[in-house]
Amino acid sequence: MRLLFTTSLLILSLLSAQNFYELKDGSTINGTVLSETETEIKIETQFGVITISKADILAKIYKIELNSGDSIFGEKIFEDDNIIRLKTNYGEVELNKSDVESITEKGKKVEDKQIQPLYYPQRPLGLSGLLFGGHTMDKDSDFSLGEEQLIDLFFDPTGYTLDQGTLYLSGLSFGFGVSDKLQISSKWWNFFGGDLNLRPKFQVFEKGNWEKQQSLSIGAHIHSRWSASDKYVWKSGKIEDVPIFEGEWITAPSGSCDEYNNSEETDWCYQKQSETIYKDKYWGGWLQLEEEGPTIQENTEYESAEVGDYFNNSPSYQTNSNDYGWNNEGESYQMIEIFGAYTYSKARDNLKGRISHTIGANIQYANTSEGNIFYRAYYGIDVDINRKLKMIGEFFYDPWYVEIWDSGLRSEDHPDNLNDGLSEFSDSEVMKEDFSSLHLDFGFMYAFNESFRFGIHFQKPWVGFYWKF
Repeated sequence: MRLLFTTSLLILSLLSAQNFYELKDGSTINGTVLSETETEIKIETQFGVITISKADILAKIYKIELNSGDSIFGEKIFEDDNIIRLKTNYGEVELNKSDVESITEKGKKVEDKQIQPLYYPQRPLGLSGLLFGGHTMDKDSDFSLGEEQLIDLFFDPTGYTLDQGTLYLSGLSFGFGVSDKLQISSKWWNFFGGDLNLRPKFQVFEKGNWEKQQSLSIGAHIHSRWSASDKYVWKSGKIEDVPIFEGEWITAPSGSCDEYNNSEETDWCYQKQSETIYKDKYWGGWLQLEEEGPTIQENTEYESAEVGDYFNNSPSYQTNSNDYGWNNEGESYQMIEIFGAYTYSKARDNLKGRISHTIGANIQYANTSEGNIFYRAYYGIDVDINRKLKMIGEFFYDPWYVEIWDSGLRSEDHPDNLNDGLSEFSDSEVMKEDFSSLHLDFGFMYAFNESFRFGIHFQKPWVGFYWKF
C-alpha cells in the first residue's frame, strides 16, 4: 500500500512538474512533463505538445552542497518544486531542495564519458599571474550562488561573513575569517597615520537553503586615531577689515616694475589704481569636521603702496587652506562604531544567481571636545547579472555625508580657490545651503577569476579592487 502511494505521488509529480531543458543545438524548452520513456520525453509547452529525444538534451554536471556540509557531483536528470535527482558515479541520488545550500554547474557532458569543465586554469605570467592567475569560470553557467557573496555593500556591511580561513585584501583594507561566523578586518592604510583599528564582525544567525536565505550580523569598529575626513558640518564666519583696492594689468615703461615678460622695451605690470579701503567679508560652506575657516594673511606691500605704483604680480591674499573639502589634515580622535546588518537572499529562476536585500545601520561615537555622535542607515540590493558580474545599488541616510561636488566653501561666486583676490568672498552673511541627507550609490562588481574582483561605483572613491584567497 505504501509502495503504491509513493509511486502515485512520483507519477503525479512527474506529470505536473515544470522543467527547463537546454538542447545541444542551443534551443531551450520550458514546460510540463506529460510522459517519459528511456529514450524520449513528452512535454506540454506554450506552443503545443512536443517530444524531445534524451540524446538531444545537453547534459550538465552539477555540484550540490548540502546544509550538512556534504557535496555531491552528478548529472541532473529530474527536478520539481521539492526534489532534485542526480545521476552519479554511484547511482541515482534524490535530494530534498530544503536540504540544499547551493547548486553550481561544473561542466557539460559532450560525449558519453567525456566532461567539458567550466573552470579552466589561466597561465601564470610573473607578477600578473600571481595576482590574477588561478581559475576563471564560464559566466553563462548555471549557479545558485555567484562567485562573490558580498560581505560589504561598497563600505557598509551585509549580513554575511568570510568563510573560515579566507583572506581578503584590498588597496585600503584586509580581513580574514576566524570561523564561518566570525571575521576580523582592518583599514591597513590608516596604520600609516598611527590609527590602529580593528573591525570584528559576528554572524548572529544564518538560516535557509539555496532558494531563500537570511542572515544577521553585528559588529564594531574601534579606532585609536580616527580622522573624520568623511564627516561634514556647516561652518560660516566673518573676516574683519579686509583691505580692498582696484588695479589692472598695463604695459608700463621699461624698468617700472621687475622684469616679468622678458621684454626689453616695456614691462607688463599690475598697477594700483585706487586708495586702500577696508571692508568686512563673509564665508560659509560644508567643511570637514576638523577643518577651520579661512583667515587672511596681511600683505602690507600692497596696502601701503601709493596709487599708481607698479607691481610684477597682482595682490595675492594667502588663506590658511586652498582646497576645502579635500583637506584631510587635522585632529584625530578615538572612535568606536557599532553596526548591524540583516540580509535576505532569494534565488533567481533557472539557476541564474540571486537577488539579495540588506538593511543596516551604524552609530559612531568620536571622543572630540564635544563628544560627537554620528549615525547612518541604509538599504542595499545586489543582483547577479551572470556568474562573474554583480550589480549593486544602495540608498543611505547620513546627515554628515556631503557629496564631493557639494563640499567646500560657499560665497557669492562659489570660488574653488581663495588665493586670487578677495572679491570672491561675500559682502553679506553666507546663508546655509541645505542638501538632502538621502544619497544614492550604484555600481558593478566583476570577478576576473576565483580570486580577483574589480568594482566601480558612483560615490567616492569610485573604484575598488580586492583579492580573496
